[in-house]
Amino acid sequence: MSSLYLQPLVVDLGRSSLQSGLAGSPSPQTSPSLVGTLKHPRVMAGGNIPTDETIGNWHTGKTVGSHPGAFVLEKAVDIGGKVDVEKYAALLQHTHQLNSCTIGSHPVMLTENTTAANLMRTRTELSQILFEEYQVPALFFSSTAVLSLYSAGVTTGSVITLGDSLMECCNVYQGLGLPHSTSGNSVAGGRVTGEMLKTIKSETGLSLTTSAEYEIAQKWKEDCCSLSASGAKEYKLPDGTAVSLNKASLSQPLECLFDPMLLGLEEQGCHKVVKEAIQKCDIDIREEMWGNLYLMGGTGGAGGVGERILKELRALSPPHTRIRITKPNARVDGVWVGGSILASLSAFKGMWVDREEWTEKGEESVRRRMLI
Repeated sequence: MSSLYLQPLVVDLGRSSLQSGLAGSPSPQTSPSLVGTLKHPRVMAGGNIPTDETIGNWHTGKTVGSHPGAFVLEKAVDIGGKVDVEKYAALLQHTHQLNSCTIGSHPVMLTENTTAANLMRTRTELSQILFEEYQVPALFFSSTAVLSLYSAGVTTGSVITLGDSLMECCNVYQGLGLPHSTSGNSVAGGRVTGEMLKTIKSETGLSLTTSAEYEIAQKWKEDCCSLSASGAKEYKLPDGTAVSLNKASLSQPLECLFDPMLLGLEEQGCHKVVKEAIQKCDIDIREEMWGNLYLMGGTGGAGGVGERILKELRALSPPHTRIRITKPNARVDGVWVGGSILASLSAFKGMWVDREEWTEKGEESVRRRMLI
């Protein structure tokens, strides 16, 4: 049987996590989207740091997640969505191992944010690595917004993605992509974590400076930050120390999503980005877009964020506009779920870019084939 008909491997790379799995699987495998290099010399044989998740000089997967303090940790995606192709390629090898796939045997679907920095360059370089070095039989790049709608089971909607690397709003109408209307900015979860680090230092005196400590601050933010916090919350650090932050300190880091000038950034707040994206749509479909907003991404799930976006949009939208924001159940892994659904469709087989087409047309073959 042609390898093109083996189950495709769907990979969704975010700044904080990497989700992957064969299309049709009940759920994705999730691992940190980090690579790490040991920051201390090995002085004894043995130890509990395995080497089976090592790609070149980098450690990946649960190894870096379980022993973060032993590594200098680096992310494959920067704030703003810029991808480090070399690190991504190492993580792609790891995903094949994680899903018990032989590299080069399965078609690969990769997700991408349409407002990410260096989008076309990243796509071309990844295609070159996957086709020429890893010898994958076929490849496809798909917009995270389109896949989010697949997972929600709808064909019309405005997808608000509030992840860790960037914030964007993409519109789809009756299955038709509206790329001219896409808007975004770089103020998302990564910026909130930066504000959380400042808050922790000013309120508790703790200075979290290493790459491993940054991950502690990120987990602290995910567990405690909320615009609807009812009071102080206590967080236990890995060494057992319990630290408490008051209500104002738990909500303040999230304010930059709505007012980037708090960071000194001349960008629009997330609610204004949404309005801008909808206003770019034809006037006769704007009402439908206002009524079909889908909030995706881990940062979008922070307490009170969806409600605050709704409040701000009501103040910006025309009078009597019906605005509805839906937070799908598969908000965190919805992109992967949508990719799994799409890659499983028999009608999708003709949309893959295969190795023969890549050899014949080069980067043009992947530039023109994408959803949105």
